Amino acid sequence: DGSVRHVLSRMLLLRDEQGRPERLLGLDTDITRLKRVQAVLDAVAEGTAGTHGERFFAAMAEHLARALEVDCAFITECADHQPTTRVRTLAWWSTGEGLRENFEYDLAGTPCEEVIHGARMCFPPERLAELFPREKGREAFVGLPIVGSDGSVLGHFALMHGARLGEEVLVERVYRIFLARAAVEIERARALARLALLGEDAAGTVQPRAA
Repeated sequence: DGSVRHVLSRMLLLRDEQGRPERLLGLDTDITRLKRVQAVLDAVAEGTAGTHGERFFAAMAEHLARALEVDCAFITECADHQPTTRVRTLAWWSTGEGLRENFEYDLAGTPCEEVIHGARMCFPPERLAELFPREKGREAFVGLPIVGSDGSVLGHFALMHGARLGEEVLVERVYRIFLARAAVEIERARALARLALLGEDAAGTVQPRAA
């Protein structure tokens, strides 16, 4: 079909009883998928190195979208308690627009709802708008949950594209690495927020003192 494939070629020389070369045995293995995973991992690792918090989420979204050549990528966290009905974006990057402002949205009627409530990957490779009319103008979606240290779903990571997507976007090993990092960053931010609230409560407490 004109596409480029990466092939690992191995060759073994067989000799006869006199030690003369008699035949060759060859094996070609298609390693295109492996090379794809390596390229994506290298690109995202380099792009997110040394980043934390909001900068990490922005870099992760941008570099995964660029490496996988999709229209947009975004990361969210759950905006309310179980059952989650809304999520807020931590980063949203799209081709042509770059990094967009964060916002909240309702899960109902979106493929994101299946990811958050089912705690599993959702991958309609085409006809996305037929399944989810809210996604008019989008053709394909990949969504994966971000799972916290206690097993709860903290949010999700997603890709969307205006054309059909093949299985080359299913780079599970890359996703696992960066989803785990995203979970750490979300839990870290929530822990810092709780500490800040405790500090405010402590500062506002009136302590009785002896006259």
